[in-house]
Amino acid sequence: MELLRSFVNQDLICPSFDAVIHSTVPLESGLGSSAALECVAAVVFQELGGWTSERARMARLCQTAENQFVGVNCGILDQYSSCLDEERCGLLLDCRDLSTSLVPVGAGIRLVVCDTRAPRQLSGVEYAARRAQCEEGASRLGVSALRDVKPCTLEAHAGELSPTVLKRCLFIVMENERVLQMAKALAAGDRASIRCLCAESFAGAHDLYEICTPYMLAMMRAMLAAPGVIGARQAGAGFGGCMVALVEEEQAENFRTAVADEYGRATGIRPEIYAVKPAPGAGQLNMQRVYE
Repeated sequence: MELLRSFVNQDLICPSFDAVIHSTVPLESGLGSSAALECVAAVVFQELGGWTSERARMARLCQTAENQFVGVNCGILDQYSSCLDEERCGLLLDCRDLSTSLVPVGAGIRLVVCDTRAPRQLSGVEYAARRAQCEEGASRLGVSALRDVKPCTLEAHAGELSPTVLKRCLFIVMENERVLQMAKALAAGDRASIRCLCAESFAGAHDLYEICTPYMLAMMRAMLAAPGVIGARQAGAGFGGCMVALVEEEQAENFRTAVADEYGRATGIRPEIYAVKPAPGAGQLNMQRVYE
């Protein structure tokens, strides 16, 4: 109801209604299930209320509901992705000015989500601690956000930060650069760069940000050993949940089978593996198309 209250406070009125919610998005697995629910609820409010909200505004209201009601001090990425993404594209988001650009995924590349089925909850202390450590680092470096810090600057001021805060900041600074590089690599279908960037990201998540679990490591080994893999890395904020791989499209089914078998042998858990495609953001379904 907090989401509805956020809209009411913006003079976006919705009548009372009964609803049934059904979702195929795995819960608490790093795939933005809460943002998906928020954004689809916002679409329902809009349709029932007879008003239209600009998509970026809708995403911001959904984030407010998550921050203030759910209690997760998350950023805007999940809500923007759920509202503004387009078919066959990724969304490159600048979280400072909230400008976006669409990044086409190169031909022949399939996204495969690999759910470790290890539960995760971002409202716990670890997620909050990572964010607080990054905020401390930014404050000590005299910037409003770590995006304003270059690796050479961080190295020059390393003595001013505790070893833990330094590691957290180094991961974020390098990851920001990798995001920009990945956008170019995806659009160009540059397999070698995709593979390298994914590997560097996961190494940083493990060694510097320390968000990896034994289940994530087991899934990473299974993904990298499977046929057709281009690159693989963590999804979301880590601490279990899902991993993601970029796979040669013609090998997607062989990849799925191999990962499920290997991860199952290593952990005794049967994972859920989803070959997915980038799709438009939240909206009304064309039911005729759904049932065709």
